[in-house]
Amino acid sequence: MTTDDVLAAPVRVVAHAGWSEIVMIDGRKRNPLGSRMVDALTTAMDEAIARGEVACLISAEGPVFSAGADLRESLDGSAASERLVEYLESVDLLVVAKVSGGVFGAAVSVLAECPIVLMDPSARLALPEAQLGFYPRGVVDRLRGLFPAGRLLAASLTGDPLTVGEAVAGGLVSRALAGDVLDREAEALMDLVTGRPGVARGAREHHVAMRDALRGHPASS
Repeated sequence: MTTDDVLAAPVRVVAHAGWSEIVMIDGRKRNPLGSRMVDALTTAMDEAIARGEVACLISAEGPVFSAGADLRESLDGSAASERLVEYLESVDLLVVAKVSGGVFGAAVSVLAECPIVLMDPSARLALPEAQLGFYPRGVVDRLRGLFPAGRLLAASLTGDPLTVGEAVAGGLVSRALAGDVLDREAEALMDLVTGRPGVARGAREHHVAMRDALRGHPASS
């Protein structure tokens, strides 16, 4: 690992009128959700809130949106990816995800905490943990109600991909949009919700209520 690798920020924040796009840029490592990435993401969202923003867009560079948990940390008992999920559960921000490329393991459960997910139809979602010798119970629990139970169990055991069509049908993904259309629609949506802060906050609160109902939890906000 070079000094540049250590010092380089794993995200880039792109400022727009009234909202920010937080881009994961650690593509050489497939944007793992380790401590550095999670710290950078949560700091960027905290800064967006401090600026008075009501929504942010999360995206990624490279062929993989995120490889999920950083296994080097996970083997030591670290839970950075879980910390990100818990942050998203309660953050006072409408988080929109713009997704292309692969989405693996814990990164799929991160999407479940985003009220709106726009995804390229060519994206791939998979839970490969069983192939590495452990069962992703926490991820599966957070996806409860978003895929048929048997399908989700089979995917978690075999690592076989979940399709974008299945993700749209179950509600994990809001819309499937290809290429430039994905970029244009994401920006148009962000401009829309930024101009309607009360609607943005209401949508986030409704997402939380629906998420908790799917998981059989008491309603939270």
